[in-house]
Amino acid sequence: MLTTVSILGASRARRRTRARASFRPTGLALAVALAAATLLGDGSAAGLAAAPSPTHTCGYFFKRGSDVIVRKGGPVSCKTATSIVKDFWDGTGVTQHGTSDASSYWTIKAYRGWVCEQSMGEGDCHTAKASAGYVVKA
Repeated sequence: MLTTVSILGASRARRRTRARASFRPTGLALAVALAAATLLGDGSAAGLAAAPSPTHTCGYFFKRGSDVIVRKGGPVSCKTATSIVKDFWDGTGVTQHGTSDASSYWTIKAYRGWVCEQSMGEGDCHTAKASAGYVVKA
């Protein structure tokens, strides 16, 4: 009886070890992320912040003939997320860091610690814990 218990116990421990090993992040994913940040950005790790993706739609506003839909993620209110996106779109206190839109990021003077990035038809302003994004509906 004692032998059966120890074999069963060893089997469970072995299964737990295998399950944990399958969820470890690979070095390849980290290497790809670092290479992308280096090639697409200015070589800094600013783009690697682990901000939550915008999952909640806050509302919208019209600017320059476009319908801008505001989204948020993490501990930021819809009011703050909308203000950040509006200031980014208005250019109020916005500073570009980089030489072209493709390799740049922006900061907003009124929102210290927030970094904004944009691509075709969408953008994201984020900190390490929160995110305020937008999608342009034409």
